[in-house]
Amino acid sequence: MSRPDSKNVFYFPHYTKSTSELDLIEHKYNSEGYKAYYRLQEMVADADYHRLSLATQDEKDMFDLGMNCKQEVVDDVIRILLDRGRIDRELWEKENVIWMDDFVKTLRPVWTKRGKELPQKENNNSISVPRNLQKRKEKKIKEKR
Repeated sequence: MSRPDSKNVFYFPHYTKSTSELDLIEHKYNSEGYKAYYRLQEMVADADYHRLSLATQDEKDMFDLGMNCKQEVVDDVIRILLDRGRIDRELWEKENVIWMDDFVKTLRPVWTKRGKELPQKENNNSISVPRNLQKRKEKKIKEKR
């Protein structure tokens, strides 16, 4: 029996050069803002297919527990990231889902190593095997025969 497919990642790159958004957040909230910024990324990395849903009260409560930061800081970090285009505004306003496209793109090597396509904003429940990988598998099967 094989191991179930992973829908999230257990690590992500933490770059040493900060972004302008992080500089603003740190300026306003010091270490609490820094913590909120990276906890948000941790939660997105851990969410299934990197779509962090806050649509239900239970999801919001679990999010608050996971963030473990002052609510005003979390709310403003989300606002800043929305205003700067780091969180997809359309998905946030329509579905209360946090989607960070540029962050998800940094996870491409993990998904590639798994032989899976990088999750996309529009594709919320399934990940297909890339076509070229499927063709390679078919070729190997033919060669064995």
